[in-house]
Amino acid sequence: MKKHFVFALIGLLTLQLFAAEPPEYETLKAEAEKLYADGSYAKAHELYARAMVMSNISSNEARWVFFRNAETQWRAQAATQTADTTKLDQARQQLEVLIRDITRVEDRDRVWVEVHESLGDFFWTRRNQQDWGAAWPHYQQTLEWWAGARDIELARERYLKLVWRMARPPGAERNYYGYWGNQIPLDVLENTLKIAQTDEDKAHAHYLVAMTLRQQGGDQEQRARVVDEFEGALKPGKKTDWYDDALYHYAEWMQSQGRTIVLPDGNWRQEADYVKALELFRKLVSEFNKGETRYWDQAQNYIKNITNPQLSVSVGNIFLPESEIQYHLNWRNVKQVDLALYAVELNRDVKLDARRENWLQSIDLGSLEKIKSWSHDTKDAGDYKPGNATLRLDGKLQPGAYLIEAKGGGKEARDLILVTDASLVLKTSGKQALVYFCNALNGSPLASGKVKLWERWHENNTWRVREQTKETGQDGIVVFDLATRQHNNVELFVSAIVNDRQAFSPGNSYWYGRDSQPWRIYAFTDRPAYRPKETVNWKFIARRYNGSVYSTPGSEVVEFEITDPRGTKVKADKATLNAFGSAWGMLELTEQMPLGEYRVQFWDAGRKNGIGNATLFRLEEYKLPEFKVSVKTPEEDGKRKTFRLGEKVEVEIQADY
Repeated sequence: MKKHFVFALIGLLTLQLFAAEPPEYETLKAEAEKLYADGSYAKAHELYARAMVMSNISSNEARWVFFRNAETQWRAQAATQTADTTKLDQARQQLEVLIRDITRVEDRDRVWVEVHESLGDFFWTRRNQQDWGAAWPHYQQTLEWWAGARDIELARERYLKLVWRMARPPGAERNYYGYWGNQIPLDVLENTLKIAQTDEDKAHAHYLVAMTLRQQGGDQEQRARVVDEFEGALKPGKKTDWYDDALYHYAEWMQSQGRTIVLPDGNWRQEADYVKALELFRKLVSEFNKGETRYWDQAQNYIKNITNPQLSVSVGNIFLPESEIQYHLNWRNVKQVDLALYAVELNRDVKLDARRENWLQSIDLGSLEKIKSWSHDTKDAGDYKPGNATLRLDGKLQPGAYLIEAKGGGKEARDLILVTDASLVLKTSGKQALVYFCNALNGSPLASGKVKLWERWHENNTWRVREQTKETGQDGIVVFDLATRQHNNVELFVSAIVNDRQAFSPGNSYWYGRDSQPWRIYAFTDRPAYRPKETVNWKFIARRYNGSVYSTPGSEVVEFEITDPRGTKVKADKATLNAFGSAWGMLELTEQMPLGEYRVQFWDAGRKNGIGNATLFRLEEYKLPEFKVSVKTPEEDGKRKTFRLGEKVEVEIQADY
């Protein structure tokens, strides 16, 4: 409707301001409002469209009709699947006209506030349109208006309903609060808590305050208050609809952040409280049956994670001869770790076979010489806290390969300690593998080295393994012909030894037959290296050759597997490519994961064909550079020269890195 027509209509009806509304309008309005309350917006819109042409209603009612006509238009249109936004845009513009020129507070009437709420809903509640940034200014005006309204009970009802809707738009999971950026200001939630009267509303308000504080972090007082607010949400008991939400997220907070501990110097720190977290998780699974709460399976997994013994040993480096040997232990619920060291010859002791275990696990310790054993007291206090230690072996190790084994709490872990100044480089094509065995310090070739290559691939529902051994020439190079196979990814492991120097490298090779449609995949991360406890964000882009050109394989499923530097699987999943032939994912890095190079391998759907691989990132331990700075001032007659303030002086500075 044209603006001048609307204002003309309102002007003509001004004389009707104090007149009673005609009976036919009152009947039509009552029916339309009932349809609106029932969510029948299309039918309500038909009635309001009829009211728009009535000429004998007051100006106030004309504004109301104009408002409801626009609002029911966008709500009815939002319920359809059409991509045409014409009616939505038209309705939004009509609503904005009603509030555009109202600047004085005294002119902000019921229509004004209803328009703001409608516009807030327009941006926030439509399917797949959760635009919190555009919705919040309208919701803020609405909340402030109702906070000052005289009808206290109506204001309470409308204020609470709006807050609940802001926290959870229609169709969204309850635990998605904050997912779309809808972090409700704390003062609004505190007002909600003040006016809430029922246990249900109080529990809901306490829960939202706790979740907001949890997301904000903040200072000591705010973090300490998280616990109080979760306790407030739990106080009414299981009868409220927010009891399981509060239990679960309270438990998560206690195991990730825990309690605020005030230090003697006045500072503070967060300390995870696994005992309290375990109590809350157990309370959830004991008071609810499986299927009664969305958190039951997750809580069970957390209980196992908190209570089960965990143990890992890792070696982050390859050591040059005469180096101190450092290793890392991580444990949980383990009182004592028993350790042993075995001498290993990789060419002899690695036994890759069709059981699909990684190369490190394939080494049989029963056939090896145990050269040392010792124990580490973890001083575990039974409080379920994870523990870790960076330790050093007593004495030096001769050049060679050694397997370190850790046992404790019924768990076993192992890693390789390699003491060497040799290095091995592996390059593969579809049909050949080239190995360069060299001195790690200067890159010079190592001749007469025995090099062993293992190949393992899947063919006709069977894992196949092949071994080859060759000796390096004067150039330190050997070339292996790989097994002939169709469209397969081949797992490779190569080791080399000369005298007491050893080296190894895991790898992969891909080969396509003539009738295949080879893929090209480019995988990358947001940065090349990460530290433990960080999150890797990675993405890959795929193209497929269709016989003449490369095409975009949109909507196709690609399977992938991420492996650590030892070839152990870290994550395996499937990804559906979008219209641009790309997909993305995340990987959480833990302190237990070994340092080094992580790779990703790709297969088509069902893992029928290997279609690509890439080095994804490196996991590195950050260390500050160690250096010493010495300052030497000029001397005069064998004594240090003195200078007046502001006088220029030349100073010699030396830095040793």
